[in-house]
Amino acid sequence: MNLCIAIPTYNRANRLEKSLVDLLEHLLKSKYKEKISIFVSNNGSSDSTSDVIIKNQKKFAAEGIRYDYENLTINKGFDGNVLNCYEKSPIGYIWFLSDDDNLSVDSIDRVYSDILEHHVSFFYYNFKQEPYSFTNPYIKQSLLYEGLKDEGLKGLLKVFIYPKVSSFVLHKSNENVSRLVKKALPNLLNANYGYIHCALVLQTILLDKKFYLSSFFLAYPDDDFENHIDFPPYVGGELNEICEKILTQNNEYKLVEFFKFETADPLKTSLNTLATFYKGRIVLTPELKRELVSKAEVELSLLFKSKQFSKLLKWDLIILLIKYRAYRYFDFLALKITGKSISKEIGRSESY
Repeated sequence: MNLCIAIPTYNRANRLEKSLVDLLEHLLKSKYKEKISIFVSNNGSSDSTSDVIIKNQKKFAAEGIRYDYENLTINKGFDGNVLNCYEKSPIGYIWFLSDDDNLSVDSIDRVYSDILEHHVSFFYYNFKQEPYSFTNPYIKQSLLYEGLKDEGLKGLLKVFIYPKVSSFVLHKSNENVSRLVKKALPNLLNANYGYIHCALVLQTILLDKKFYLSSFFLAYPDDDFENHIDFPPYVGGELNEICEKILTQNNEYKLVEFFKFETADPLKTSLNTLATFYKGRIVLTPELKRELVSKAEVELSLLFKSKQFSKLLKWDLIILLIKYRAYRYFDFLALKITGKSISKEIGRSESY
């Protein structure tokens, strides 16, 4: 059985280089090396990502490891890139590995051993990122589930509450899953929700009920991962829509009510993220900063127009507004007085 490690990447040539070098080291230590293949999907990068991909292909080929790639001519967004990984990977198992995550020791052998032992449609593993650690694992006990009833339903809901891409290993037996997902979500790629991996998993499990949650820690992020936020903090709300459409298409109407996840308040999370940014605690891309400012303005405008003054006068919102305005003003003063801004904007291509 083939296991394809599929890496969606965009404008992070230096970080991708590190990932591929580390991945080759892990593969050379694996007893299943000949069963593993690599696929890299370059999402229309404008930096030297394509050069990194081609250079490393020669290194993998020299070790007898299958290594395929595709340089997309346009940026299809995160969802489009992950879907391309799924569709272009060979039949077998697919492990979606983020280009900025690090593999744990023996992770490849652990995944392949689990595949040989369990033969299920989906595997989910722990990801070492605070608040989750070896002493506080997210998945505390490895369990095999055989359907979406009772404990199985709870297990899958737990996956979707913490859907780290690099924690997902999915069985691809044919092209039906991809076709059905695109049929249920015709506007998914334009909307770019960031949850295509969840959609693929849900559709796969509806066709083949067995899945496995493992307490093994598969991967971990770089130490400075919090400095590279490139998605809005309220993005989780779209997962409800995705699950509802997939379930409805499969006539699983009774499950829709269970797949309703708590969503973050777009106004409060935008203000909190912006306040933290202007305080100099996190780094944002210019695109995300503009999106957060726009979202905050729109949400405040809606509150005023609807005359929901009770919400406007809540202390937590008032404090967030004060913090946001104060830190933004201090940042403005620092720029005027010293010529240097406290806040830091950085393009994703320069993130690492």
